[in-house]
Amino acid sequence: MSEALIGLGGNVGDVRGTFTRAIAMICGKAQANVLARSSDYLTPPWGETDQPPFINACIAIDTALDPHALLHTLHVIEARFGRDRAREQRWGPRSLDLDLLAYDDAHARPMTHAPWSGYERMTAGRTLVIADVGAPPPRAFSTEAHAGCLSFEMSVAGAMLVVNCGASPVDSAAARLAARSTAAHSTVTVEETSSCHFAGAPRGDRLAAWLERLLGPVILAGPANVLAERSSDAGAHTLIASHDGYFPRHGVTHERQWRLSAQGDELAGMDRLVKSAPGRVSAVIRFHLHPAVDVAPEEDGMAVSLRLPDGQFWRFEAPGHVAHIEESVWFAAPGGARASRQLVIDMTAPERTASTEIAWRFVREGREDGGSGQALQPAP
Repeated sequence: MSEALIGLGGNVGDVRGTFTRAIAMICGKAQANVLARSSDYLTPPWGETDQPPFINACIAIDTALDPHALLHTLHVIEARFGRDRAREQRWGPRSLDLDLLAYDDAHARPMTHAPWSGYERMTAGRTLVIADVGAPPPRAFSTEAHAGCLSFEMSVAGAMLVVNCGASPVDSAAARLAARSTAAHSTVTVEETSSCHFAGAPRGDRLAAWLERLLGPVILAGPANVLAERSSDAGAHTLIASHDGYFPRHGVTHERQWRLSAQGDELAGMDRLVKSAPGRVSAVIRFHLHPAVDVAPEEDGMAVSLRLPDGQFWRFEAPGHVAHIEESVWFAAPGGARASRQLVIDMTAPERTASTEIAWRFVREGREDGGSGQALQPAP
């Protein structure tokens, strides 16, 4: 048996009654026993604030299931209580939210590092960065998984700055596939393809379409080796990760580094493509921006000014490279998809080079009211 921590949340209907029934289902379907249960906590909504407060709790269980099977079981139980992860509103109301917070030997580590979740969380001052550093789930559980390896989202004092496009609410196979593609995420896209190959995606023959009819829109292939290492130094956080999702088709490995300053006023990054053989490789870096962010190029065209809804000004730059401002879409907006912008940087690797890399950074410039760019005080 293995130990796991599961977070429960909800703000629709009889939440405490839902918790009771859900815990009973977890014990049955996950072959589990409850070891401990926290008190219930009332927490304000985040992101979309025009909704009732949430009730949250946590349980510790021992279970015979491996982490992937346990996570799938939790999603099945959520669906029994009316949750539809593919079509729900981001940060919107929830009848039941079940999160696998830790599993077995991972439970003693800080929740900023959750190995089984596939995500890393870095926070400093009021800046929060969440990075996707996980491999795709097993094929049977991948019908809603995205090709977003090494993508990230960034918020400052609750205001979203960098986002991924999110899951498409449109009941269209093409729209859902587009939202799951690598290009819909804030990461590197190689040769206009995704780091995962989806059943049903064009590939010049009938195999993928046949597999989609047989298995659903699963991931057929994707990153097999995803490595991540994080460290902290004087309050600053560094995360270095890599994946090989593009290696079988294009012979390149993507490496990315993030460094969040101790004050939370700068996120510096670097993307590198390492080639296995000579040859030209076409690639771009995409940073999708929240629809509420105002975007304006600076006069020399080498940097971009970003204004957040609360008056914060940030600056994006990639020294020696032009950040092009292009159209994007944010599917996760309340009430449906909204038009947004993305920053796109060409990082095509020349034929004779073994690797190519680009450094970039988001840095806080100040506030519209004249305030300085110093870090805001953490919320109490």
